[in-house]
Amino acid sequence: MQEIEANIFWVGNKGLEAAENQLIVLLDPYRSGFECVRCGDREHRIKKGGEDGQTESVIDCENCAGTGFYQKGENQIGCGICGRTGKIPCPSCQGKGSQTIVIPDSQKGRPTSGVIVSCGENVRRYKLAERVLCPAYAGHGLTLTGYDLATDKTVEASIQILLENDILAKIHGGSPEYKMFKASAALHTNA
Repeated sequence: MQEIEANIFWVGNKGLEAAENQLIVLLDPYRSGFECVRCGDREHRIKKGGEDGQTESVIDCENCAGTGFYQKGENQIGCGICGRTGKIPCPSCQGKGSQTIVIPDSQKGRPTSGVIVSCGENVRRYKLAERVLCPAYAGHGLTLTGYDLATDKTVEASIQILLENDILAKIHGGSPEYKMFKASAALHTNA
């Protein structure tokens, strides 16, 4: 889908390269904080017997570890729980994910963290593949769409083009939760 190659960020058949003292940051996917804790509302499939276009949030089947088959003695048997698909509707949210709370696109905040996928030739402090925190509305935010010939699908990526000085911080360790940063900022205020 997306790859970093020689400082050019490719989305399908289209590529971008940062110029001068600019960075291109691939933004993390939007998370509202209302996603199911177990499935994270990450993977969906078309709902069986549902109306066209209806999807359900799924997780790997625990019986077959997501393979569709399990070992019984020396025989490999198709899993009846998942119907050999390796996926079952999330039991915690009954496959609904975060569909119970609808947040209009106009009210969704932009993610503020991501991975640097291209550095301009004058950038000195940051490198490719570093995770960074940036202001929500700094620089230029774009959603790129391209066609991936290998998978024969349309791919999409949200990026932000920033000046080197716009980066707020490098992120070390795991991916941060937006709410954690928001809460920690509130602890240092008088409000």
